[in-house]
Amino acid sequence: MTENNLKPYVIGQKLALYDPNTKKFLLLKANKPTGKGDPKKYETFWKTYFPWDLPGGRIENDETVAEGLKRDVVEEIGDAVEYIIGEIVHSEHMEYIDGPVYATFTLGLYQGGDIALSEEHSEYQWMTSEEVASHKDIKPWLKSVIANATKRIQEQSYLSDLLRLQADFDNYKKRQAEAEKNLKDYLIQGLVLDIIPVLDNFNAATQHVPEAEKSSPWVVGIQYIEKQLADVLAERGVQALVPTIGEAFDPSKHEAIESETPEGEETQNIISQVKQKGYQLGERIVRPAKVSIK
Repeated sequence: MTENNLKPYVIGQKLALYDPNTKKFLLLKANKPTGKGDPKKYETFWKTYFPWDLPGGRIENDETVAEGLKRDVVEEIGDAVEYIIGEIVHSEHMEYIDGPVYATFTLGLYQGGDIALSEEHSEYQWMTSEEVASHKDIKPWLKSVIANATKRIQEQSYLSDLLRLQADFDNYKKRQAEAEKNLKDYLIQGLVLDIIPVLDNFNAATQHVPEAEKSSPWVVGIQYIEKQLADVLAERGVQALVPTIGEAFDPSKHEAIESETPEGEETQNIISQVKQKGYQLGERIVRPAKVSIK
């Protein structure tokens, strides 16, 4: 086969524009062309592919497929239309009057904007895939495009459903983990509130031991038990909250049980004495420290 016998192909591209809100496709009704040449060819061409069409055209020599598609869409339905470009959902060998065209059809998701038709079209309609499939004036090639586009949309919808289910399950696991943590913290907090008074008693007992008795075995034993209880709480994330003298009073951490400010003077809200240490579990205050302020 010589080079002269090869049929040159023209590359065309059209947009299957889909509105996710209405679940409809945009179809354009073309004006019947009046070209020169064999009237029978024009009539055959018209009956094969029209009157209903999609926005799009042919790629120029100096542009990419994406550039050509964007230009043709603007030319045929205006520059106010906003859409998201999807993937190619169909391809078709089409015999135009001036030669063969290999056309690709890209799915687009309509985002808004008014349709402004060019002189090539007389009207436009938004149609469901069912309406397209049953329309007597819509040709088989266009029905195939919409059918394939619909199938792809449904596949994407199924994928979105699966991804949403996966996300829901992941969120469920996170909520369960959070609930278990909260329950664990709640149980630990209850345990802490039971143990703290025991620690307070141990602490009070060891603080009033005479100097001569501090090294005796029973005092050392009491201090060891006190340390064991403190270690158990520390292993569960519980820390003693011991304010320093001169620290600013913080009502979220401290409980003021008395004020040392003389009557008539303005208090500075400074901790002057620590009456009883507090405890916190992580960031949660289990028991505020009891203090005096001035």
